[in-house]
Amino acid sequence: MRARLRRWDRLLPLFAWVTVAFTLLVILWGDYVVNSNSGMGCGDHWPTCNGTFVPANNAHSFIEYLHRASSGIDLLLVVLLFSWIWLRGSSRALKVASLLGLIFMLVEALLGAALVLFNLTIGNHQSTISDQALAVAVHLINTFLLFGSLALTALWTQAPPPRLRGSGARGAALLIGILGFLFLGASGAIASFGDILYPARSLAAGFRQDFSPTTSFLIHLRVFHPLIAALVGLYLLVTGLWMWRRGLGPAARRWALALLVLFLVQGALGGLNVLLLVPDWLALLHLMNADLVWICLLALSSSALAERGVAQRPEAQPALSGLD
Repeated sequence: MRARLRRWDRLLPLFAWVTVAFTLLVILWGDYVVNSNSGMGCGDHWPTCNGTFVPANNAHSFIEYLHRASSGIDLLLVVLLFSWIWLRGSSRALKVASLLGLIFMLVEALLGAALVLFNLTIGNHQSTISDQALAVAVHLINTFLLFGSLALTALWTQAPPPRLRGSGARGAALLIGILGFLFLGASGAIASFGDILYPARSLAAGFRQDFSPTTSFLIHLRVFHPLIAALVGLYLLVTGLWMWRRGLGPAARRWALALLVLFLVQGALGGLNVLLLVPDWLALLHLMNADLVWICLLALSSSALAERGVAQRPEAQPALSGLD
């Protein structure tokens, strides 16, 4: 069995990145489901749509059901990727990354079902706004963890995994940056939730909402998202410069530059969202770029720690080379 799988090893990195790309499309379509108010397009039924497996001739039902169908295909891809990696005798790091991807994918499916069955979809009047906001934030964090696990899986089929033991101050600094970005993502999800429920008709009206004592707590919370973004961005910049001065290899330098560029783009997209009152197409672009920033941050962390480990242990091998 393993002898046959070895013939396909060259295709494993390609398949892993295809899975990452398809997962990104599913994530973006899920955001479109929310922005188009199609979250209740299938009612409170799951996995059926309004009690049937064939959605009615309704745009919202079709949008919601297409997201469910694409999520099912994505689950199959993740299961296949996980099986491929474990059957071929890969390294422990690669096996763990693929296992985490599968676990977070299953959790993602359960969260999606819970949103429907417990009436937590945005705009559902059978649950409180605070419960919906919490569900949105939890869902977003799990989505980032899923996407990050799959991206690291794909990366480690081509590059050595990091060596966490003995990573010292560099590892701690990168971990803080990763946790900060997850917190930033959660605040962005809540800010987007507030924009959907309480859209501003003009820029001036939006500012009046932000600072009015009578508006919802969601409106007040969305003010903090740009501040959190600025703090996280400043921290990542300082951390990157510090690691650069202490020595980064070629791969880590490329990821650091990509992270800097994409984070600046993310800030510009956030500013445009405010000026243009968050149009759907720009919200999708903002989310897509955030996912790319997330990949770059994880890849930078992995490369920086792997280069340090390789420098200390010249015999270290890439994760893909762990064949029996």
